[in-house]
Amino acid sequence: MEREQKAIKEKKVILKTLLKGWKETRQLTLDWIGALSLEQLNQELPRPGLNSYTKHIYEMGEVQKIYAAVLKREEPKMEKITSLTFESEKIVAKTKEELKQFLDNCDENFHEAISEVKGWEEKVSIFGVEVPKFGVIELLIRHETLHHGQFIAFGYILGIQFPQSWIDAWALPTK
Repeated sequence: MEREQKAIKEKKVILKTLLKGWKETRQLTLDWIGALSLEQLNQELPRPGLNSYTKHIYEMGEVQKIYAAVLKREEPKMEKITSLTFESEKIVAKTKEELKQFLDNCDENFHEAISEVKGWEEKVSIFGVEVPKFGVIELLIRHETLHHGQFIAFGYILGIQFPQSWIDAWALPTK
């Protein structure tokens, strides 16, 4: 019995740590939205497919929806991701609030999925990779961080003023 209680406690610590990391990662994304003008968020980036920050943000949320579906053992809907990632159609946000609300809705959906999870050590398949359910949160953090790296690279190219939270979190040199 003591061994089971220890295992349960360890799983709670792991889950708490991962969710804290996710919250911090998403906050950085929200800080990015807050720091850039709508024009900067919608401007075309020199990249096929995800050719604006707005499109990146929508893709991050759609991937989060897929991860939530996997945790719920539902069939993920891939069409939107494929369209956002590989087609160069321009997507324009009308307001920064629209982007924030979209991500808030994705977060609510994800937290609902997390609250229903049983057996965090059970394996699930996501994008062809088998991971324990804990790993889905780690992959979500990794995915959003990948976009942050792209944001930084394009930000330097375009001369964007980085939010202070990004300068601090990623130790970014500024001019």
